[in-house]
Amino acid sequence: MSPLLDTFLVLTAVALALGYLVWRKLRSKRHAQRDWTSGHADVCTSCPVIQIHKARLQKASRNHE
Repeated sequence: MSPLLDTFLVLTAVALALGYLVWRKLRSKRHAQRDWTSGHADVCTSCPVIQIHKARLQKASRNHE
């Protein structure tokens, strides 16, 4: 193969690999945001945000009783 074709193939493979990594990063970030907005984070069960959300739910349930 010619050196130009080899260079093109290598650059294409690197670009595709970087694109895939960026796509996965964006996809995982969007998924994490969905978890945080719903109050159900798979990653952290003792984070302050989750504790505050649980406290609000408990307070709301006590107020309705």
